[in-house]
Order: sequence, then structure tokens, then C-alpha cells
Amino acid sequence: MIYIVCFGISALLAYFANKTRNRVALIALSLLSIMVTVTLAGLRDYSIGVDTSNYLRFARFWAGAVKRSTLQAYMDYYISLGFNETLFALLLGIVEQYTGSFTAFLFLEHAIIVTGVYIGAFRQRKHVNPAMVLMLFYLSFFNHSLNITRQYMAMAIVFAALADVEQKKHLRFLIITLIASTIHSSALLVLGALPIHWVLYGRFSRVAPSMTPSFRGRCLFVVVVLAVLVFAFPWIGRMLINVGVLPQKYSFYLNPDEAEHSTFITLFLLLEMAVIFVFRKQMKNTTPYYNYFLVSSVSYLLLQQLSMFIVYGKRVAAYYALGNLVTIALIPRSFKVKQNRIVATVLVLLVAFVYWWYTYALKNGSQTYPYVSILSTL
Repeated sequence: MIYIVCFGISALLAYFANKTRNRVALIALSLLSIMVTVTLAGLRDYSIGVDTSNYLRFARFWAGAVKRSTLQAYMDYYISLGFNETLFALLLGIVEQYTGSFTAFLFLEHAIIVTGVYIGAFRQRKHVNPAMVLMLFYLSFFNHSLNITRQYMAMAIVFAALADVEQKKHLRFLIITLIASTIHSSALLVLGALPIHWVLYGRFSRVAPSMTPSFRGRCLFVVVVLAVLVFAFPWIGRMLINVGVLPQKYSFYLNPDEAEHSTFITLFLLLEMAVIFVFRKQMKNTTPYYNYFLVSSVSYLLLQQLSMFIVYGKRVAAYYALGNLVTIALIPRSFKVKQNRIVATVLVLLVAFVYWWYTYALKNGSQTYPYVSILSTL
């Protein structure tokens, strides 16, 4: 399987990059690691990924618009199809204009996706093995990213900045998230990480510290609020559409008739919660941000249930899914004995592989399997 081979090579190069103390070697190994899967994505046939044909149509229209010297025609066409994220449109158009190749754009979009995940993983290297996070991304979401590339570009950019929340660099995180939203507006959903972090670690009362809620109470508060939002989200969304805050096109995303809930994914997440509970003491000793990662993972589990109520539910939860990968990577890292750590790593990756095989190989999720290279169709 070319997917698994490329995933393994990329993760192995990232592992050695994390081990080296030579800056030049770090950069070289990182670039090679990123390029392995970027090349895999870039050389795919245009039939791989259900959204690819849409972006190809945009690119072809751009080529015609440029010949007529009417950039506005392209932008009007882009917006008429229900899209309003201008940065994505410009990236696609500029690559088409200067290269005349849609394949070049496939390289660019996944260079942004994989690089964003890679940077985000390495920024968490004090807590987890970056190669582990990268491999979990490949097995969980790489094939899916070949479809909804706009959202995964935005997700990867936000994930690269996730460590800013932990370091309380909130303004930078806000700016980067706003930039990501010009590729896919749903990136604004991840701003919820800021109030979650503030509720967990903020100083509520400097005058009377005894009035500050307990940490356990704050965690419970976050979980309860998220649970309420899951049930209220469709109603809130429709209200915002009715008053004109959200475009009318979002009515489709809130459609309950097209909702498709995955019991399989929910079972995986519940299994993760059980493992985290069993090994919570070891994981707490691994990172001071254990509770933050835990609440983020519970948030993902709760938001995943939105898929029972609205068609857009899975995509709302997806932003918290990348953060959840860090929590999963904490599990093997929490074992101090090397042999136990290796066994835990193998088991986690085995479960992730089963998920990949079931979702993408057996069920052909995202219509990306088997892989077809554009070179084979020339």
C-alpha cells in the first residue's frame, strides 16, 4: 500500500529529525519528511478526492479569466458558487496563472497542510513525540484531507499555532486563526480554545483567591457548556441565519436530514477516554497541560455528536480532532520504562491503522482508495 509506505517513511524521517541536535540535519530531515506525503498528494489523479473536481473547475475558469484580463470575473464566479474565502481563491488562481498546472496547486495545498501539522507536532515536542502525532494524523485524516482541502489547510494553520494558547500568546493565535479563516471560514470555530484555556487556567479573583472555583469544577463547567452547545447549536445557527449574521447557504450545513453519525468513531473515542482514565496518573506526570489536552479531547467527543443533528457536525468537530491527536500521543509517552513505552506505541498505532483500514480501505471513505497517480494516466 503506497499510502502506508509513505506514511511510515515520513514519520520515520520526523523521528530522526526530532532526535538530531544538528540544525542543518533537522531542517533537511524535516523537509524530506514533509515532501514524502506532499508528493503523494500532489501526484494523485484528479479523480482522487470528491472535492478535487471542484477546485479543478475553479482553476480552469481562472485561466480563462486571466486571458480576458478580468480577475473580477473569476472572483464573481467563485463567490456565485457559494464560496467567500478570498485567500484560497487567490492562491489557486495565482498558481494556475504562473504554472498553468493544477497539479502544482495540489502540491501547494498539501504543502500547507502537512507543514502546518508538522510544525504543530514539533511545537509539542516537550510533551509528546512529534513523529507519533504526525503518524496519527496520516492514519486518521490524511485521506480525508485529500477531499476537503480548504478546511484542512485552515485546520493545519490553526494547529501550528495551537501551542500559542498554552503559552498564553493569545493575540498571535487570534491573528493566525483569522488568516486561516480566509481559507475556510470555519476556522473561527477553533477560537473556542481560548475561553476553554482561560476557564481552566485563568485567575478569576485576585482580591479573594478563595472564591476561585476548583479546577475540577472548572473542567466540569467546560464539559457541561459544550454538551449544552451541542444540543443548542442547530437552533443558534438557524437564528443567526434568520437575522442575517450567517449567509443563507449555511442552511444546508444545518440540515438534520443529511446528518450522518458514526458510531464507529464514537466507540474509538470512548476507548480513548477509558485508556486516559486508567493511565491518568502517568499522563499527569508527563505534562503540566494534561487537563487541557483532556478537556480538548472530551470537547472533540462531545462535538462529534453534532453529526447526529446536522450534516456539518463532523466538520465542526474536526478542528478539535487535531488537538486530540496530541492527547493520544501522550499515552505511550507517559510510560517511563522503555519496553512499556514501545508496547504502548505499537498498540496505539495498531488501533490507528485499524481505523485507517476500515474507514479508507474497506469502506473507501473520502473516495481516495486505491491510490491512482496522475503519472499513470498520462
